[in-house]
Amino acid sequence: MAQFENGNLAVTASTMVYVEVFGKGEAKLHDKRKSQLATGKTQAAASAIIDSWFRSSPISWVEVHQDIAEDARQMARKFHLDSQDAVHLATAVDEECGIFYTLDRKLINRIADGGGIPNLQLLLPVAMGQLAIPTQAPIAGKLSPLEP
Repeated sequence: MAQFENGNLAVTASTMVYVEVFGKGEAKLHDKRKSQLATGKTQAAASAIIDSWFRSSPISWVEVHQDIAEDARQMARKFHLDSQDAVHLATAVDEECGIFYTLDRKLINRIADGGGIPNLQLLLPVAMGQLAIPTQAPIAGKLSPLEP
C-alpha cells in the first residue's frame, strides 16, 4: 500500500468492489478468508470507515459497461469464474492494467491453467496490505510455493 499511497502505483477498480465489501449486508474490514464481519454496534462504524475510504481514495473507479460485461461473461465461461471475479478481471483488461493483484491463489492458478489472459499478470501482494511492483514473473504462469 505504501507504493499506492506515495503515488508510485496507480490503482484501478471496478465499482463492484464497493458492493463486495458489504457481503450479505454486513461491512467487511478484512479479507474474507481471515476476517470477522463487523456486526451489531460496530456495523455502523465499519460502514462509515469503508464509505470514507471509498470517497477519499485516489483509486480510478470504473463503471461496468456493456463491453466489460461481455468480456466478463466470456471469462466466466472460459475460466469457470464467479461473476465478481470475472467483472474485476474484465475491468482490468478493459483499462489495460497489466497487473491484477488478488489474495485468491485459486483464482491465479485457475487463470494460468486456462491459458492466461493476454497482457494481464495475476499476482499476490507481497504481504497482506502491502502491494509491491513485481520484480519477476511467476514461474510458468503459476505461483511458486515460496511466494506468500
